[in-house]
Amino acid sequence: PSSKNIDKKVGEKMVTVDIGKIAKAVADSGQSQAQIARSCGISPQHLWLLIHGQRRLTATNFARICSALNIPMENFLVFDTNYTQDVY
Repeated sequence: PSSKNIDKKVGEKMVTVDIGKIAKAVADSGQSQAQIARSCGISPQHLWLLIHGQRRLTATNFARICSALNIPMENFLVFDTNYTQDVY
């Protein structure tokens, strides 16, 4: 899986979604990617692209994948408290 991450600023912290952790959770879930994709309302091909960093992971798809895996979203978030960039 790609180590590509998605970054968004939340308050004074940078939040990164760890795509690699999601890919591992999918692989370790005991479900097929097709089953997970079906639960998310997306194609298996699109799920594969998302968990390999080939497509942008939207908040909606992130929430759907976490729900399908029955894993809280927080388990895939990395907070960088040293992030201080101003956003205008």
